[in-house]
Amino acid sequence: MINPGSKLDKNTILKIEESFDRIYDEVGFDELHFVNNEFPKLYEALCENGNWTQDIVDIVKIMLETTEWQGSFTEINKIVLSCAFYLCKPDDVIPDTTPGIGLVDDAYVVNLSLKKIKKTQKGSLFCNTIEQQFKLLRS
Repeated sequence: MINPGSKLDKNTILKIEESFDRIYDEVGFDELHFVNNEFPKLYEALCENGNWTQDIVDIVKIMLETTEWQGSFTEINKIVLSCAFYLCKPDDVIPDTTPGIGLVDDAYVVNLSLKKIKKTQKGSLFCNTIEQQFKLLRS
């Protein structure tokens, strides 16, 4: 996975983190429905590129598939859903249509989400599962 933070200035990183936190605070069933509709389209579009953008959507796809979706949202549910929602929004901090850098903020959000998940009670196990699934996918 790329290190997107190296391509972003501190002000942009702050805006991305603030945007992610706002999504996290408000995320719910409407966003889950949106992600269920939009993520498959995004996944297909980015997998056509076959470069590092495919890594981003593969990791998020694994996160979505690994997360247990039940009646209420756990902290991990909210982080995963916030991450996927951010990726599905074309008008995020750096619009996805911006040539060369439009998906760098999305890569940053994936990395940020994994860091946040690791800090939760069951996060290490969840992240290990994601890593193992990603390695299997790439082997």
